[in-house]
Formats: sequence, C-alpha cells, structure tokens
Amino acid sequence: MARAKTGTVAIALGFAASLVTGAARAELAADSFTMTPLPEELLSKPITLSGACDGVVVREWREGGAGTEASPAAVRVMDRLCTHAVAVFDGFIERHGLERAHSLPFRWSVSVLPDEDCHRCLNDLTHRFSTRSAQIEVWGYASLNDRFIFILNQVLVSGRPGQLWQRVWVHELFHALSMHYGIFASHAETDAKRVKIDERFAKKFETAVLGK
Repeated sequence: MARAKTGTVAIALGFAASLVTGAARAELAADSFTMTPLPEELLSKPITLSGACDGVVVREWREGGAGTEASPAAVRVMDRLCTHAVAVFDGFIERHGLERAHSLPFRWSVSVLPDEDCHRCLNDLTHRFSTRSAQIEVWGYASLNDRFIFILNQVLVSGRPGQLWQRVWVHELFHALSMHYGIFASHAETDAKRVKIDERFAKKFETAVLGK
C-alpha cells in the first residue's frame, strides 16, 4: 500500500515487471534489488519506539540533507505521533465496523529514506523498488510481506514536524495496522478491492488522527 506523490494512489497488483534489462542487472550485485535494508544500510543501534508502539523499530535512516538526521527531536516526533495513532485506531475501526482477526502485538519495521530516485532511495524504481507493487513515485509505502514501512525523510522541516510527513506516517501506519490485524484481508475477496477499500480508510484515518 502506498501514499502516492500525486495524492491519488495507483496500485499495480502483483509484482511489477522489472524496469531494467537482464544485462543491466548482471552488472549490479543481486542485493541492489532487495527492498529491505542491506546490512550496511542498517542503523548500528535500531530505534525502538515506546509505549503502544514498542513493537515498531526504525532500522534504517538515510539523511537527505541538513536537518534530516535521526536526531532526538525527530525520533520524538515519530514516537509521539505513532503512539497517538495507535491510541485512535481501536475507536476508529469500531466506528467503521471493522474487526481485528487477532490481538497479537503489533510488530513492524521502518526505513526513513530520501524521497528521490537515487540509488536505493524511496523512489529507486530501477533497482531497490523495481518489484514494488506501486510502480509510481510515492511518499510512503507499507509492505505486508516484509512488514516494513518505507517513508520519506521529512520528519522535521526547518526544525518543526513536517506537515506532509505527518500525514504520510499516519496513512502508512493505518495500512500496517490493517495488514497486521487481518483487517485488510477481510475487506473483500480480491486484492484490487481490498486495496481500494483500505486506501479509503487510510485517508479517513489521517483526518481522525490529525484533523482536516
């Protein structure tokens, strides 16, 4: 599930065809096409969020310029908004007639990345995300298979919480929670319908957490 840069989501179901030729692939290490972080991309000390989000672990944080480092202030913004979103989640799904399939602890990983098309950045559709179901430029993406959220690095903008980032974070957290608790799978019989339904709820969840 993805938050598209255009503001509308176009999800390609299944794995998209690779955008590079076999010859080009042969020139690159196989791990260049791995969506999850490579060993050298992992934080030496993963950042585990707190409280209701203590199962959410930031495993990769790539800087994209001044003010984009994993500072204590940036981590606090991420932590507090995650805690607030999770607190709102139960009431939200109850109001919308959604039910959890289980109550197992929510455990998910996060990569914070520059939202560019540079090598192994968020919109590297040539290598890292060549098999991402959403073959469009995105601000955020939640992967059920990998149990990862990939999100743009705009946690702080000029020292303040990024307005766009906050909406994308809440949006992708909803998708991750929905996937984890089996809500996504219960929406409909086909992936195409599930994607559309979950996307509508994710947008409503943004408003429930952040307001208009």
